[in-house]
Amino acid sequence: MSGSENIDYQIDTTENFNSDLLREYTHTSAYSGQTVNDLRYGQKYFWRVRGWHDSDESDWSVAWTFTTEYELTDGPTLVSPDDGAVDISYQSLVLSWNSMDNVDMYQYQLSEDVDFTEIVKSGKTSLTFTSVENLTPSKVYYWRVRGENVNGYSPWSLVWGFTTETVELDPPVLFSPENNSIITESNVTLTWSEVFGATGYRVQVSASESFDTGVADYLTAETNKPVSGLSIGMTYYWRVYAYDNATESAWSEVWQFTAEEASLDVPTLITPQNESGDLNPEEISFSWSEVADATAYTIEISESVDFSTTYYYSTQGATSEVIAGFACETAYFWRVKASNQTLESEWSEVWSFVTANCTGIGDNEAAIITVYPNPAKDRVFINNSQSISDASVEVYSVSGKLQMAKPFISSIDVSMLQAGMYILFVRDGNRTIGRAKFIKE
Repeated sequence: MSGSENIDYQIDTTENFNSDLLREYTHTSAYSGQTVNDLRYGQKYFWRVRGWHDSDESDWSVAWTFTTEYELTDGPTLVSPDDGAVDISYQSLVLSWNSMDNVDMYQYQLSEDVDFTEIVKSGKTSLTFTSVENLTPSKVYYWRVRGENVNGYSPWSLVWGFTTETVELDPPVLFSPENNSIITESNVTLTWSEVFGATGYRVQVSASESFDTGVADYLTAETNKPVSGLSIGMTYYWRVYAYDNATESAWSEVWQFTAEEASLDVPTLITPQNESGDLNPEEISFSWSEVADATAYTIEISESVDFSTTYYYSTQGATSEVIAGFACETAYFWRVKASNQTLESEWSEVWSFVTANCTGIGDNEAAIITVYPNPAKDRVFINNSQSISDASVEVYSVSGKLQMAKPFISSIDVSMLQAGMYILFVRDGNRTIGRAKFIKE
């Protein structure tokens, strides 16, 4: 190699040059050859070379291979099981071969392919037979043997094959989706148990429980099958059986699932309890259950069971809210729904409650106060049928927060209020002598 002052070379029985038999050499000259002694008989070797000097080294060359001659010139003669034998026990069987002179050990290999690209069983023994256990039923296997002594290996024997016996296959056990599940997407992955001895599975999916129409039929070696293109609103039935090279199991149970639009669970109302009575109209606390994946809740309150008129409507992130300013001795109905950025639940069931009688303010007294215009933009006017003196006016939001308080006047500036519903109270000291609701536009 031009510029090289030294030569490294390696020889090994593996192409990765990492076995216990690796040999490494270095020449301190540009000499381009080396004699290697004492190799093993009947062995394939890999070798490569690189050049180097004090400042640099080359890459390794491409690895070449060679195989040494056999000292043991013949491989063993196989005896049992015969080539082409069938119904061989998969649980336990004995491989046997004839003995050879000058052999210390025998190496055997078992594979599912005739080229032995993947080895199922292998080992070494000083005997001329070995026991092999726990194979797969109804499967073809190939086997071979070679002799070994301190100097190396013999050639491999001929390759013989045999087929293991057939067993009765159990029907698969279905795993998922669980029976009667709701699927919220147009695709699903069906899964089931592995069946001993099976080489594959047949899966059927149908919109008919009897599987007489619209059947999708799949074959797979896996214990799962992705299925796509489901129709929203449809109920599907599915089943599986196992098979091997000779037989098949009975069908599994038939399970079903339904494809539906994704939605949130419906909130469960907590307080006030359904059909509660004698609740304080000044302030009532509402609460409901948390819903998974919900980011907001809408509460609606009405004096009509069909919610044709709305007393209160609000959306918030919490699962409770305190609301003020209800009428005395009045029945109300309320409900809640959950939502997030993309989904919305159905309304909860409708609960009702009745507010208490308000001491010092009856229906006639409450009718004294009216406000106009309603809705109002900048100002509301209080219309009363009797003289009011030494009184005050208080305006609350429906959530119970005081927005303003001032001595009684018949014209109130509400321009600074945000749009929404408000409750106006006229009070004489601690006594409420009138109230009215109005909407600020």
